[in-house]
Amino acid sequence: MNKKHYMSIFIAAIMILSVLGIAVQYTTGNSENINFHGQKFIPYQGGWITYKEDKQILIPTQPDLLQYQQVPDITFPDLNKAGKIYFTSNPNNQLPQNALFSIQNNIFPYLNNVVVACIEDSVACANLPLKTCKDAGQGAVIIQAQISEESATTFSNNCLLIQGPINLITPQVDALVLSLHGIK
Repeated sequence: MNKKHYMSIFIAAIMILSVLGIAVQYTTGNSENINFHGQKFIPYQGGWITYKEDKQILIPTQPDLLQYQQVPDITFPDLNKAGKIYFTSNPNNQLPQNALFSIQNNIFPYLNNVVVACIEDSVACANLPLKTCKDAGQGAVIIQAQISEESATTFSNNCLLIQGPINLITPQVDALVLSLHGIK
């Protein structure tokens, strides 16, 4: 099998697990609509859905719980200014399925030339490039998502770093999603 085939299998597996993860792992007890920053969010399949400029946005975190999340003031054009965009994570210290679901469905479709990469070498990364924030520059934007004791979402030198404890990283991702879509 070639490199593209392995990457296709890797991305398909993540997408399938993400959909199953949001359907099985995350439920809300609130069946009421929520207005957050001028957007109406409706409970939908264990998450929350809204529409902005004909774009469907589906997040697993209840939107009003995101009001205190700090995210950088960036836009999709800021991320798309480079020739390549690498999304990198560590398959040995995997992001929660809800966080991956939110990234794949609410960020990836609006980015140009996204390449899946890994932070460090492993069996799962045998045919993927290794990229971290230190590889960011004029020609490449790096989106590095990782589990960490420190909780922060920053954008510096063409690197969007999303890091936090496993139980807090999904709300960080969802706050970033809303901000990128102009819901702030």
